[in-house]
Amino acid sequence: MTTGKLWSVLVLCGIGLLFFVNRSFVESQKTDALWPLRSFTAINPTLVTNTKHIVIIKGMVFDPAELHVHKGDTVVWINKDLVPHNITDFPKNRWTSGTLALSSSWEKSISNTFEYYCSIHPTMKGKIIVDP
Repeated sequence: MTTGKLWSVLVLCGIGLLFFVNRSFVESQKTDALWPLRSFTAINPTLVTNTKHIVIIKGMVFDPAELHVHKGDTVVWINKDLVPHNITDFPKNRWTSGTLALSSSWEKSISNTFEYYCSIHPTMKGKIIVDP
């Protein structure tokens, strides 16, 4: 056997041994429900409690039209309608998503309660309510 082939065999054996040892360790840790978190020293509570909510735009309505969230949550609007829409602050138009084509989405981090509408189709309205 040549030196090159011998090194190849040794490297492959070493990789196999590392895989076997690592797999045995992981399997032994799975009995503990928190085994994936053992390598972390701290968990940021804001990462755990913030939630992403979905509002679907379809049939010329926001669904749900009224959504309860917590401060810091994120709302994602997804346009599943055949026509373009937007999400615009109501009544003062302080911010807007811009036009969302079919299958487009837009997200906003929520800090306060507000009403919104589609300025392209003003009868479409919704409300985000921040619960304590």
